Order: sequence, then structure tokens, then C-alpha cells
Amino acid sequence: MKFDGAKFDHGHKMLSDTGFLGNRTMVNGTLDPYKEVGDELVRLRWLNASTARIYDFGLSDDREFALIGTDGGLLERTTRMDRIRMSPGERAEIVVRMKPGERTTLRSFPSDSYGDFWSN
Repeated sequence: MKFDGAKFDHGHKMLSDTGFLGNRTMVNGTLDPYKEVGDELVRLRWLNASTARIYDFGLSDDREFALIGTDGGLLERTTRMDRIRMSPGERAEIVVRMKPGERTTLRSFPSDSYGDFWSN
């Protein structure tokens, strides 16, 4: 999805069924959202709702999180990681520890391997 300021750019009607690479990321339909949490384990459910983009999601401070579920449901055993690659339509469920006063941001990190895939 592309934006013109805070408004949608509807100039891509020809690609609306196949998707295109936009320039902004939304969370729950909101640009630049935030959530304040206390000292606790926070459970997050991530969905790559993009139609044409693969993301390498992680937290801006490189903190680890526990992957506890995917599209197939809850995992038998958690997996510790600091990044997860998600294709369009893919889901992940994680648990991350937050402490009072800490700040971190969910972000998508660049991936070197995409260049090799798209250049072939």
C-alpha cells in the first residue's frame, strides 16, 4: 500500500489483484503504532498481510524472543531467535520479555538473500 501523506494512493489499480511493493508498513491498520507494557512477558501475534513482500522481522535492539507458534499452530518446543523471515500470509506467535522503561521497535531488517533471488 502506498500513501500520499496520511491518505491512500489509489493510483495502482492495475496491480491491485497481484500486489506491489509499497513504501509504508501498518500494524493493525495503524501507521507508527506503539504499546506501553510493564515488566512482563508479552505475547505477540504477527501476520505478514502484505501481498508482495517478504519481511525479516525482529526488534530494533536485537533482543531475542521465543517463537511459540506458526501457521500450523503452537509449537511442541519454543525456539529462541532474534529474526524471523515471513512470506505473504504467513503467521508467527512470539513471546518477548519487556522491562520498565525499555523501548524497542518491531522492524523489518534488510536481507542480502533477496538480491540473489530477484536477479536470477
